[in-house]
Amino acid sequence: MKLWITKYALSAGILEVDAEIGKSSSGGDYVHCKARGNDPFPQGFYWREFYRTLDEAKKDAERRRIEKIASLKKQIKRLENLTF
Repeated sequence: MKLWITKYALSAGILEVDAEIGKSSSGGDYVHCKARGNDPFPQGFYWREFYRTLDEAKKDAERRRIEKIASLKKQIKRLENLTF
């Protein structure tokens, strides 16, 4: 089954993988992917890190981008207010 991984969307983009969805020990959805490219180790992703459609993955990547921008703005404001 083709799935899209968004865990690393802000650094590596949305990754397309072929994997099957299983259950984690806590009962949530989990994907175990085989090793890819130069990465010799298999990886696992939990239910909010992968999506069944590219449109869902794009929406999650956009959500992650907006949250990161808000976090960085907050960090900049804190640094601007810092005095020594």
